[in-house]
Amino acid sequence: MRSFTWPRLAVTVVAAASTYYLRALTPSALTALTFLFPVLFAGYLFGSVLASVAFGLTLLVIHGFLWLETPTALFTQQYIVGIFNYALFSALIILYTHRHEKVLWRLDESLAREKEARQDAEEENRVKHQFLATLSHELIRPINVILGYLEILLAERTRNPRRALEIVHRNAQQQARLIEDVLDVSRITTGTVQLLPGEVRPGAVLRDALESLQPAIASKGLRLHLGPMDEYAIIHADPDRLRQVFWNLLSNSIKFTQQGGTVSVRATTTDGAVEIVIQDSGRGIRKEFMPHVFDMFRQADPSPTRDVSGMGLGLNLVKQFVELQGGTVTAHSDGEGAGATFTCRFPIYSPTAGEAQAV
Repeated sequence: MRSFTWPRLAVTVVAAASTYYLRALTPSALTALTFLFPVLFAGYLFGSVLASVAFGLTLLVIHGFLWLETPTALFTQQYIVGIFNYALFSALIILYTHRHEKVLWRLDESLAREKEARQDAEEENRVKHQFLATLSHELIRPINVILGYLEILLAERTRNPRRALEIVHRNAQQQARLIEDVLDVSRITTGTVQLLPGEVRPGAVLRDALESLQPAIASKGLRLHLGPMDEYAIIHADPDRLRQVFWNLLSNSIKFTQQGGTVSVRATTTDGAVEIVIQDSGRGIRKEFMPHVFDMFRQADPSPTRDVSGMGLGLNLVKQFVELQGGTVTAHSDGEGAGATFTCRFPIYSPTAGEAQAV
């Protein structure tokens, strides 16, 4: 609907007031049309609200000149019929204008939604193209390392073949993880991902993930702080997918924490749920990026010159696998340089309750 402004109101008042003088210039048979003119004028230019104002003002003008010139005509049968007809025509004009405004408003709303959808589609395409560029870059890097060291081994140009094989093995594992992440995204998207849930102790799974990442922690000289660890609480989850969740979160914290930084881990039971908290003293998360931290293909620094590798899939997979197993995951950071905290919560599983339900 068209907005109400004081200049528009002033123009409407002038148009309504002018009918007092215009009526004298029009034939008597067309006098009624003179008073409809401000209603039509205001409705066409300014909308139904000011058309209603014009109707009210012209009624005042009509009663004003009748009171001054022919007061005996007031409240006669002719007066009542004339006012009724005038009000009827004005109401039709106002109602039509209002209906037209609603159509325009819906059209504007539809255009706004279409524009927003187009922008979202363009952003999605941009992110996908960015992901494909990142994927090719991330896949080719370990391949080049593997091929390079294999050529050295085949040419027998190394004095430490075991070290070369370790590098080949590490990069092959990295390549396999990248491919597995892409396959997991495809499975989740198509609804073909399979979970094998059972009774799991998340504290023990968390320790397993920590042990597998000890070399990465040691290579960066990070301090690992172990908080309370409830290793006896049981949840209903797929142990392999749960290990993947913890591994991704820990790997993410290690990756974004500078040399000599700290990674803290704890697993506690509170309010009928197991809460796993992984906190680091790393580079943190920008506030404007926080709403997108779990989005697929999104990275805080998508440039090819960034100093940290990754495809923007890990945290999205964390969110998907946590929620598929009945849990929740949240992220918190006070901004760049302030570190980040990721919290997973899973409802405690009671074997006795499960047996009772089965019975």
